[in-house]
Amino acid sequence: MKAKGFLRKLKPTVRSVKFWLTCIRPRPLAVERDRLGLDPNLPTGLVLFGGEGSRAMLDVARRVTASAQFIFLCGKNRKLAERLRGLKTAFPKHIEEFTSEVPYFMHLSDFFVGKPGPRQYQ
Repeated sequence: MKAKGFLRKLKPTVRSVKFWLTCIRPRPLAVERDRLGLDPNLPTGLVLFGGEGSRAMLDVARRVTASAQFIFLCGKNRKLAERLRGLKTAFPKHIEEFTSEVPYFMHLSDFFVGKPGPRQYQ
């Protein structure tokens, strides 16, 4: 209800609504993937094992045989991120340390590799 009152006070015009939608509309996936050094046309996996990362992420990177690329979110585990960056892989990858932009990286991904979150079973 508060939002409706707020919008009434603003008295948005069609022009201003179009401007707002343009501002919040995400760029196309291909553009964002390219910006990260990924191939816009390959399926993209997100590898995430929580805020501390996991050595299991190294195993995932070593075992990949699929024709895909991966985004690895390593959390606060800087050492893991460095090891993944130094790992020679046959696929494109983007390595990220701790970030508050997890929804952004989920948006860029086609599938997920990881562990269930702490509230997954509730």
